[in-house]
Amino acid sequence: MELKLTVAGLPLAWSATFSSVSALAGFSGHADYCAANAVADALASSAAERGITALSVQWGAWSSVGMAAQKHPGSADQAAALGMLPPADGMAALAALLAAANTGTAAGMRGAAAPAYWRLLLRGAPGRTPAMFAAERLGVQLAALLEDPEGATVRCLAREAHALLKDCAGAGGGVSGSSAGASAPAARSAWIAPAPSIVRMRLFCLPYAGGVSENVFARWAALVPACIQVCPVEIPGRGRRECEPALTDAAKLARVLAHSLPLQDKPYALMGVCLGAIVAYELARAVEAESLAPAPLALFVAAASPPDLYARAVMKLYLTRELLAGDPAPTEEVLAKLRGWRDLPRETVMLVFEKGNFAGLDAMRRSERLFNRVAPMGVADIAMAVQYRHVPRPPLCGVRLTAFDGLADATIERGNMARWRAFTDGPCRTVPVAGDHYFVTTHYREDKPYALFGACLGAIVAYELARVVEADALAPPPVALFVAAVSPPHLYAGAVTRLYLPPGAPPAGGAAAAAEGVLAKLRGWESLPRETVMLVFEKGNFAGLDEMKRNERLFARVAPMGVADIIMAVQYRHVPRPPLCGMPVLALEGLADATIDPAAMAQWAGYTSGRFRVVPLMGDHYFVSSRFREVVDIVSEELLDIQSAQAGGILGEHSWV
Repeated sequence: MELKLTVAGLPLAWSATFSSVSALAGFSGHADYCAANAVADALASSAAERGITALSVQWGAWSSVGMAAQKHPGSADQAAALGMLPPADGMAALAALLAAANTGTAAGMRGAAAPAYWRLLLRGAPGRTPAMFAAERLGVQLAALLEDPEGATVRCLAREAHALLKDCAGAGGGVSGSSAGASAPAARSAWIAPAPSIVRMRLFCLPYAGGVSENVFARWAALVPACIQVCPVEIPGRGRRECEPALTDAAKLARVLAHSLPLQDKPYALMGVCLGAIVAYELARAVEAESLAPAPLALFVAAASPPDLYARAVMKLYLTRELLAGDPAPTEEVLAKLRGWRDLPRETVMLVFEKGNFAGLDAMRRSERLFNRVAPMGVADIAMAVQYRHVPRPPLCGVRLTAFDGLADATIERGNMARWRAFTDGPCRTVPVAGDHYFVTTHYREDKPYALFGACLGAIVAYELARVVEADALAPPPVALFVAAVSPPHLYAGAVTRLYLPPGAPPAGGAAAAAEGVLAKLRGWESLPRETVMLVFEKGNFAGLDEMKRNERLFARVAPMGVADIIMAVQYRHVPRPPLCGMPVLALEGLADATIDPAAMAQWAGYTSGRFRVVPLMGDHYFVSSRFREVVDIVSEELLDIQSAQAGGILGEHSWV
């Protein structure tokens, strides 16, 4: 605006630009949006320095209008908890800013985000918090933030960030340099941009023949702790480097990688699949032989015969005759099939890939474009595999080796993965995996630490889930169990059943007969009048009764799940078992909850050998919804306490809260 008006020769009284807090905070996946808003701030700041009243307002999310509200609609309480601006507050802030700009008292960048937003942004931020966001200032009103307390501008933030980084480096917080003497930059403060946890080690990953590393290992970064940087290694002639000349010598490629990868400044491990496992092994060899860097902390190999058997095992795949133990290596025979492959029919090349058990065969048959991209790297990788020559040497010195063995992998003879044991004098183990040659892309285990939270029937399901995990050893146990508004398992079904009996009447014929009587009322509920079903829901103290009475469509949606949940609750049978082993259990109790005996929540203590406490909250059976902010705060504090107590254990460096 300023440039256009200046060119037109018109005087510019003042200008206002709408920006976003994303320019300062940053948001994952929105680099272009953040950069565009940062440019708007920079233009306003530059104009202000030249005496022009130019204003750029960094808005936070608005509660009922705008991009954030359209993408993530929610209730007023949810918007307040997330620090979203009510439109009335936003308009008042805008009026104040424009009035200040009109009088020349406001220029440059100004922030217009509610304090609650910054609380969420800074939650868990490590190290010192900038003065702009000091704890005592987070409670100030929006107007005070707009007045820019203590010069809280981008330039001030940049100066403070620079000082923090210098302090960090001066205190020894930097990372030791490489063998060439270059030192790694100091870690950035988490509050400047959404940075991951400081990387403490790297995992270099090499794919199978014909695989694009960035695709094969695409999900790994999200599955490992944030302190481990997953580094898919893309070699010339493959993936995004497909236009470069391909390397077909595994040992030569390993030496190139040994001199090229950043192996000196942080601990690292190597992961290789099929051909990638051979390259990873040769890379560890080159590092050890030339003393280029410390040895890898670990070598992980998958779906590959050991080096002394690898090339011969690959060649067998491409022969139509049996290869006997004493026969010379048929290297030239296999390579002859690949010469002039570009002149061969597509079907012939596909047969070669089929013999090699390549991934994505069906997709290549359907897509000529995909075939044209994969074929060159596939042929190059076959050539690298069959030309590989193992040179006998002493085992790797002290390197921990793990060999993953696909139990349904038809390309490797049974027992070959265990023979990797001879290639290190460090610890070695073989891990069987129920998968074929490509199990690394299909067999994931989402094993980040987790907690379970359940309200009413959901609490019983959460408890039984923890039981199954513990009994069957399916995964690590949850770090905590949160139960709300529910009697303990041995009392639960009886407590629910009593809701549907006449007040004060003992269950005739015992608990089983009472439960059957309740179930009898629910059979054929679809043919009952709507009012009758509503009476059942009223006895069960269901939420949203008034809305269901007014809205037949809502009733039609809720009734089936409501009846199913009542049946599940009444039919539940608690099986006495030892308490959960060491698991913290937190019971949240609504003080006005008429559906639960006042002493019932405390009896959850008998279901764990770990820490237990009851937290009373003002509210009825549905306080989890009506007082959700208090509930979230309590749960978050408990999880953070557990994280602090178990730092370095099961929680490690996971970003799990």
